[in-house]
Amino acid sequence: MRNMSDRHVAELGRLWYQLRTAVRRAPSYQPNLIHMDLVEDDDDMRDPIVSSSARDDAVDRLRCLNRCLRFKHEAFALAVNILDRFLSIMKVRMRFLGCLTITSYFIAINILEEDQELPSPVHLLRVSQCRCTEADLFRMEGIVCQKLYHDFGAVTPLTLLQLYHGICTLTGIMDAVLAKKKLTPAEHLEQTIAKLEACLCRHSFTKFTAPVLALSLLMCELEVFDTENSAPELYDTLTTLKVA
Repeated sequence: MRNMSDRHVAELGRLWYQLRTAVRRAPSYQPNLIHMDLVEDDDDMRDPIVSSSARDDAVDRLRCLNRCLRFKHEAFALAVNILDRFLSIMKVRMRFLGCLTITSYFIAINILEEDQELPSPVHLLRVSQCRCTEADLFRMEGIVCQKLYHDFGAVTPLTLLQLYHGICTLTGIMDAVLAKKKLTPAEHLEQTIAKLEACLCRHSFTKFTAPVLALSLLMCELEVFDTENSAPELYDTLTTLKVA
């Protein structure tokens, strides 16, 4: 560990406290989408229950929308968490998936973004090309808020990744990687977040808790974690996305 000033020691202590708190709270916000791999034959083929692949497509489109609107990475991560937690407890028909997805995003940006930057509901629906109406969005918002008990202070994998990365940067653990890749800490974090967002677009990653996913991704970046031998299932999934 590098020598640190009193200010850096204080900052490190703050990050460790936030990390311990986040790890303790994370299980309360962990989605469980295992049932999406076990969907039984649906007797209504014209309007089936949302499948894992449909969920992944919806999240991938949401990632593109968030980039287009240039909102925070945190908004995308929170929206995915809201969507997945809802899908964990409710069977949703395909005709409602678009409305549910954009509603999850609408809730997230209203929590995290500045009021003056927020698009109107009508503009958001137009840009997202969602076929639901403004009334549909507000109706779905009420349902989501009720089912999730208005609890949107989620600990997401991004929350953990930012804390882990900050600690590794302050303690000098990141120095060799940053020098090798000729990146600043901020640039490296941005690249790693892009990989994490790719992970969030795959339902298979919801099998791993937020702390495990975030730390595994960062340790792959640091090349100090032998995921292939110690966590083969996670390694295979990461390799599929070419992020291991």
